[in-house]
Amino acid sequence: MKVNIVVMISVLSLVCSIHAACSDPNCIVCPDFNTCTSCKGGYGVYYGYCNKCAEQNCYQCDGDMNVCKVCNTGYGVYYGYCNKCSDSNCSQCNGDMNVCKICKSGYGVYYGYCNKCSDSNCSQCNGNTNLCNVCKSGYCLSSGYCNPCRLENLQV
Repeated sequence: MKVNIVVMISVLSLVCSIHAACSDPNCIVCPDFNTCTSCKGGYGVYYGYCNKCAEQNCYQCDGDMNVCKVCNTGYGVYYGYCNKCSDSNCSQCNGDMNVCKICKSGYGVYYGYCNKCSDSNCSQCNGNTNLCNVCKSGYCLSSGYCNPCRLENLQV
Protein backbone atom coordinates (compact mmCIF):
# COMPACT_ATOMS: atom_id res chain seq x y z
CA MET A 1 0.00 0.00 0.00
CA LYS A 2 2.89 2.36 0.78
CA VAL A 3 4.30 1.98 -2.76
CA ASN A 4 0.92 2.86 -4.33
CA ILE A 5 0.65 6.06 -2.26
CA VAL A 6 4.17 7.18 -3.26
CA VAL A 7 3.45 6.49 -6.93
CA MET A 8 0.13 8.35 -6.71
CA ILE A 9 1.77 11.36 -5.04
CA SER A 10 4.51 11.38 -7.70
CA VAL A 11 1.95 11.28 -10.50
CA LEU A 12 -0.10 14.06 -8.92
CA SER A 13 2.95 16.29 -8.46
CA LEU A 14 3.94 15.71 -12.11
CA VAL A 15 0.42 16.61 -13.30
CA CYS A 16 0.39 19.71 -11.10
CA SER A 17 3.78 20.88 -12.36
CA ILE A 18 2.70 20.45 -16.00
CA HIS A 19 -0.48 22.44 -15.41
CA ALA A 20 0.95 25.03 -13.04
CA ALA A 21 -0.83 28.36 -12.96
CA CYS A 22 1.32 31.10 -14.45
CA SER A 23 1.97 34.30 -12.56
CA ASP A 24 2.33 36.20 -15.87
CA PRO A 25 -1.06 36.79 -17.61
CA ASN A 26 0.69 36.86 -21.02
CA CYS A 27 2.27 33.43 -20.52
CA ILE A 28 0.93 30.34 -22.29
CA VAL A 29 3.34 27.68 -20.99
CA CYS A 30 5.02 27.80 -17.59
CA PRO A 31 6.75 24.84 -15.95
CA ASP A 32 6.35 26.61 -12.60
CA PHE A 33 4.52 29.64 -11.23
CA ASN A 34 7.26 32.20 -11.98
CA THR A 35 8.93 30.85 -15.14
CA CYS A 36 7.44 31.22 -18.59
CA THR A 37 8.63 29.33 -21.70
CA SER A 38 6.01 30.48 -24.25
CA CYS A 39 4.02 33.72 -24.48
CA LYS A 40 0.86 35.00 -26.18
CA GLY A 41 1.14 36.72 -29.56
CA GLY A 42 2.89 40.08 -29.40
CA TYR A 43 5.07 39.00 -26.47
CA GLY A 44 8.40 37.22 -26.17
CA VAL A 45 10.17 35.26 -23.43
CA TYR A 46 12.98 37.13 -21.73
CA TYR A 47 14.59 35.46 -18.69
CA GLY A 48 11.42 33.47 -17.99
CA TYR A 49 9.00 36.41 -18.26
CA CYS A 50 6.80 37.70 -21.08
CA ASN A 51 7.70 41.13 -22.40
CA LYS A 52 5.86 43.06 -25.10
CA CYS A 53 7.59 43.03 -28.48
CA ALA A 54 8.81 46.49 -29.48
CA GLU A 55 7.66 46.12 -33.09
CA GLN A 56 3.94 46.96 -33.41
CA ASN A 57 3.06 44.20 -35.90
CA CYS A 58 5.29 41.56 -34.35
CA TYR A 59 3.68 38.27 -33.33
CA GLN A 60 6.76 36.60 -31.82
CA CYS A 61 10.01 37.96 -30.46
CA ASP A 62 12.31 36.18 -28.02
CA GLY A 63 15.32 37.41 -26.08
CA ASP A 64 15.70 40.78 -27.78
CA MET A 65 12.29 42.47 -27.75
CA ASN A 66 13.47 44.77 -30.56
CA VAL A 67 13.99 41.88 -33.01
CA CYS A 68 10.89 40.26 -34.44
CA LYS A 69 10.95 36.61 -35.53
CA VAL A 70 7.34 36.20 -36.77
CA CYS A 71 5.06 39.04 -37.89
CA ASN A 72 1.26 39.34 -37.83
CA THR A 73 -0.78 38.39 -40.91
CA GLY A 74 -0.09 40.66 -43.86
CA TYR A 75 3.46 41.46 -42.74
CA GLY A 76 6.88 39.95 -43.31
CA VAL A 77 10.09 39.95 -41.27
CA TYR A 78 12.90 42.01 -42.73
CA TYR A 79 16.04 42.25 -40.56
CA GLY A 80 13.93 41.86 -37.40
CA TYR A 81 11.32 44.45 -38.39
CA CYS A 82 7.78 43.89 -39.68
CA ASN A 83 6.97 45.43 -43.03
CA LYS A 84 3.57 45.35 -44.70
CA CYS A 85 3.32 42.98 -47.65
CA SER A 86 2.76 44.87 -50.89
CA ASP A 87 0.00 42.48 -52.05
CA SER A 88 -3.20 43.01 -50.02
CA ASN A 89 -4.13 39.34 -50.52
CA CYS A 90 -0.85 38.13 -49.03
CA SER A 91 -0.86 36.63 -45.52
CA GLN A 92 2.89 36.17 -45.24
CA CYS A 93 5.70 37.64 -47.32
CA ASN A 94 9.42 37.16 -46.96
CA GLY A 95 12.20 39.77 -46.64
CA ASP A 96 11.22 41.20 -50.02
CA MET A 97 7.78 42.68 -49.29
CA ASN A 98 6.89 42.22 -52.97
CA VAL A 99 7.22 38.41 -52.81
CA CYS A 100 4.38 36.53 -51.14
CA LYS A 101 4.88 33.11 -49.52
CA ILE A 102 1.33 32.43 -48.28
CA CYS A 103 -1.87 33.99 -49.63
CA LYS A 104 -5.20 34.61 -47.94
CA SER A 105 -8.05 32.13 -48.37
CA GLY A 106 -9.31 31.95 -51.94
CA TYR A 107 -5.92 32.86 -53.44
CA GLY A 108 -2.85 30.96 -54.55
CA VAL A 109 0.82 31.94 -54.81
CA TYR A 110 2.16 32.19 -58.34
CA TYR A 111 5.73 33.49 -58.71
CA GLY A 112 5.39 35.45 -55.46
CA TYR A 113 2.03 37.04 -56.31
CA CYS A 114 -1.44 36.14 -55.04
CA ASN A 115 -3.92 35.21 -57.73
CA LYS A 116 -7.60 34.52 -57.10
CA CYS A 117 -8.54 30.86 -57.35
CA SER A 118 -10.89 30.31 -60.31
CA ASP A 119 -13.21 28.05 -58.26
CA SER A 120 -15.21 30.18 -55.78
CA ASN A 121 -15.49 27.15 -53.45
CA CYS A 122 -11.71 26.76 -53.27
CA SER A 123 -9.88 28.08 -50.20
CA GLN A 124 -6.35 27.30 -51.44
CA CYS A 125 -5.01 26.80 -54.94
CA ASN A 126 -1.46 26.54 -56.22
CA GLY A 127 0.23 28.40 -59.07
CA ASN A 128 -2.32 26.95 -61.44
CA THR A 129 -5.34 28.87 -60.14
CA ASN A 130 -7.65 26.55 -62.10
CA LEU A 131 -6.80 23.62 -59.80
CA CYS A 132 -7.70 23.62 -56.13
CA ASN A 133 -5.65 22.10 -53.26
CA VAL A 134 -8.12 22.73 -50.39
CA CYS A 135 -11.88 23.32 -50.62
CA LYS A 136 -14.10 25.43 -48.40
CA SER A 137 -16.25 23.71 -45.77
CA GLY A 138 -19.04 21.62 -47.29
CA TYR A 139 -17.12 21.04 -50.52
CA CYS A 140 -14.93 18.08 -51.39
CA LEU A 141 -11.86 18.01 -53.60
CA SER A 142 -12.13 15.85 -56.69
CA SER A 143 -9.37 16.00 -59.33
CA GLY A 144 -8.50 19.60 -58.42
CA TYR A 145 -12.11 20.85 -58.34
CA CYS A 146 -14.48 21.58 -55.43
CA ASN A 147 -17.86 19.90 -55.55
CA PRO A 148 -20.61 19.70 -52.93
CA CYS A 149 -19.70 16.80 -50.65
CA ARG A 150 -21.44 13.58 -51.60
CA LEU A 151 -20.32 10.06 -50.95
CA GLU A 152 -19.00 9.66 -54.51
CA ASN A 153 -16.87 12.87 -54.21
CA LEU A 154 -14.92 11.82 -51.13
CA GLN A 155 -11.29 11.00 -51.79
CA VAL A 156 -9.59 8.43 -49.61
